[in-house]
Amino acid sequence: MTRTIMAQNDPLGFDLRYRAARAPIPRGVLTSRGLNHEGSADGHEKFSSLALQMGPVGFGIYAFREKLSGRMLHGACVPNARKSSTVAHVYFDMVSSHGKIFRQLTVDHGSETGDMYAAHVALR
Repeated sequence: MTRTIMAQNDPLGFDLRYRAARAPIPRGVLTSRGLNHEGSADGHEKFSSLALQMGPVGFGIYAFREKLSGRMLHGACVPNARKSSTVAHVYFDMVSSHGKIFRQLTVDHGSETGDMYAAHVALR
């Protein structure tokens, strides 16, 4: 029913948004020197108070992922995933629970990663 209504109201837009009409995203080969050699970290504010717009209710998520296996090693719900001290605390939780650190840690260079970067360099 939805497809029919969309096609009737905006046939050109419907065809443009069809997935097969777009060029595929080029994918490269994933390389890594070994297990736990490289990891990546990022925060997600999908459920933060700003995203939900429900007042002060909300939470952020910050997680670490191992590159070779693609496995999420550690994740935490935090009150603010954009605060540097909070992200550093989650990093220390990950290090203490797994007993190891990545040789290389890839992040998006946001302002929240400063304390985590300093801790990573100091531990290495």
